[in-house]
Amino acid sequence: MNDPKNGKKFERPYIIAFGEKEEARNGRALQECIRGAAGAAAGKNCDHIKICLHEGEYRIDEPLLFDEDTADLPIVICGEGKTVLTGGEKFIGGWEKTEKENIYRHRVEHTGFRQLYVNGKRAVRARFPKRGKELMLQWEGEKDYPANKRRMGFLRSDIPDAFADGGLEGAEIFLEQAWAMSVALICGQEEREGKLLFKVNDSVSEPIWTRIYLPMVSGEQPAHLENAVFFLTEENEWAAKDGYLYYMPPVGVDINTLVFTVPRAERLVLIQGKQAKKVKNICFENITFAYTGWEKPNDGYCEIQATNYVEGTGGTKTYHPPAAAETRYAENIRFEGCTFINLGATAFNARKGTDGIYFRKTQVSDVSGTGLCFGYFDELPTDGFDPFHAKDDAENCVRNVGVEDCLLTRVGADFQGGSAICAGYVRDISVCHNTIFDIAYSGVALGWGWQDPRTVMGNFNVSYNRIYNTLAGLGYDGAEIYFVGKHDESLPLSVVEGNYVTCGGGLGGVYFDEGSNGYRMQNNVLEGLGNYPARKVALFFHDANCAEKNIVVTKTYSTIASDFNEETAVGGAYALTYMMDGSPAVSTAAERGISVEKFIVKEGEWCAQAREIIENAGRR
Repeated sequence: MNDPKNGKKFERPYIIAFGEKEEARNGRALQECIRGAAGAAAGKNCDHIKICLHEGEYRIDEPLLFDEDTADLPIVICGEGKTVLTGGEKFIGGWEKTEKENIYRHRVEHTGFRQLYVNGKRAVRARFPKRGKELMLQWEGEKDYPANKRRMGFLRSDIPDAFADGGLEGAEIFLEQAWAMSVALICGQEEREGKLLFKVNDSVSEPIWTRIYLPMVSGEQPAHLENAVFFLTEENEWAAKDGYLYYMPPVGVDINTLVFTVPRAERLVLIQGKQAKKVKNICFENITFAYTGWEKPNDGYCEIQATNYVEGTGGTKTYHPPAAAETRYAENIRFEGCTFINLGATAFNARKGTDGIYFRKTQVSDVSGTGLCFGYFDELPTDGFDPFHAKDDAENCVRNVGVEDCLLTRVGADFQGGSAICAGYVRDISVCHNTIFDIAYSGVALGWGWQDPRTVMGNFNVSYNRIYNTLAGLGYDGAEIYFVGKHDESLPLSVVEGNYVTCGGGLGGVYFDEGSNGYRMQNNVLEGLGNYPARKVALFFHDANCAEKNIVVTKTYSTIASDFNEETAVGGAYALTYMMDGSPAVSTAAERGISVEKFIVKEGEWCAQAREIIENAGRR
C-alpha cells in the first residue's frame, strides 16, 4: 500500500487472519476485529495492518465503520479467494403455488425491497408495459392547483380492463422526464374523459408538481407502471405485496431449488472522519461488495439530475442516494481489484472532505443507480442550486480522484439517471483506461453548478477510455462523456485525450454543457452520432451566458464528414446551440473562445493514427 500524496510506501505489515470459522463471518465480528487491530499491532515492528479475510460471505447488517477511533496505522482489508461483504438475505424453498399458472408465492415479513436476485442474477420487477415499451403520460390540473389535487395517468384505452378494474392502488408509476425520472406510489384512481387518472402519495406529489427546476411534468412523457401481481406474466418476473413475494420461474425449473437473495442493508462500509481529523490510509483488495438495497423510493423519488433527488415544496431540498461504500473527511482510500455488484442504489460515493480516492482494476456491474460518484452536490436545504461552491470552502472539495483500468457496466438498472462515473464539485480527477458500456445515462459525467462562477472545480483528465452503448435508459441531454459547470481558472486546463467513443443516445459522444470552460480535447475517435432528433452530432457545445469557454479541439477522428453549421446548429460533426430544439446559438464559436479543428474523416478503414487510439483505449 502506498500514500502518493505524502510520498510513503508501507512495506511491513502486521497480518491478522480472520474468518476461518464460518460463525465469525459477520459484520459485528469483523467490526470488532477492525477496532482491536491497533491493540494487536502495538509494539510490533510494522508500518501497517493487513486483515486477511478467509474466503466466504460476510453478512453486513450495519456498515463497517472506520472513524477517528480506528487505528492510526494504515489498514488493508484483503480478501482471500472470493470474499463477499453482503447486505443480502438468502433463502431456498418454502414456495406455494397460486391459482395463476406458474406463479408461486412466498411469505415474507417485509415487502419493501425493490430488487430480487435469483441465483445471483437480477430478476425483473413486474411492469406494464414490458421493458422496451412505454405509454405516454396524461395529466390533469392547472398549475395553481394544490399538488394533492393534481392527477397523472394514461389514456383509458391504453390500459387493459383487467388492470383498471382490478385496482392499481399500491402499484408505482415511473415517469421519464428528459434527463431525470420520478417514481410515485398510486394511492387512488378514477376514470374521466377517456383517461385513467391516479392520485399519488403526498410526499412525492409536492416536489413532482411544484419543483422550480427542470424537468417538469408534462404530457408526452414516457411512463410505465410497476409492482402489481397482475403485471406478472413472463418468466423471471416478481412482485411483492401484502406480506407475500410472487415469482414466475422459468418453465421446467423447480422453484424450490433456486437461491433467492433479498437486499437488506443500505451501506456496507462507511469511512467517516472529521474535518479536524480525517480517516487516512484504508485499502480494500480483492473484496466484493454485494446486495445492498434502498427503500426510500417506496415513498416516492423525484430526480433532478445524476440520481440526485429533491424533496419538499418547490423541490429545493436535494439529496443523493446512499452507497455501498462511502467516505467523508477521508484521505488516501483505495480499492484494488474489487467488485461492486448487485447493488440497490449507488456503488460508491466520496462525499465532502475526501482527499485521495483511487480505484484500480475494479469492476462495477448491475447497479440500480450511479456507479462511482465523487464530490458534493446539493445535500442541504437551500432556496436554489448549490450551497457548496464558494472558494472559501475549497478545502472541503473532493480532490485527487483516480479511476484507472476499471470495468463499469449495467449501471442505472432502476434509477435511469445513473451514470457509470459521476462527479459533482471535484478537482484533480483522473479517469483513464476504463471500459464503460451498457449504461442508462452518461458514461462519464463530471461537474456541477452550470453557469455559477463561484467554482472550485477543475483539472479534469478523461483519457484513453472505451465507451459505448450509453444513454440506454434516458436518451436525452447526456453523452458518453459529459461536462458541466465552470472551472477555477487558476487550475491547469482539463484534458480529454485518446478516448474511443461510439455515439449512441443523447447529444453526441462528447458534450460540453452550460458553463464548461478550460479544456484541451485532442486525439479522440468519435464514431457515429447522437440520436436526439433536433441535432444529430458527434460533439456538442451548449451556448450559455457565461465567461469565455476556452475550449480547443484538435485531431478528432470521426465517421462524420459534415462541417460545423453555425447557422442551424443541426447535424454535422459538431454544433453550438442554446435551445433544446436545436435553434441557432446566441453567439459564435469564436466569441465563446471555442476552436474546433476540422475532423479527420474515416474513409473505408480507420487511418493508422485512429487505429492506434482505438487499440490503446479501454481497460488494460
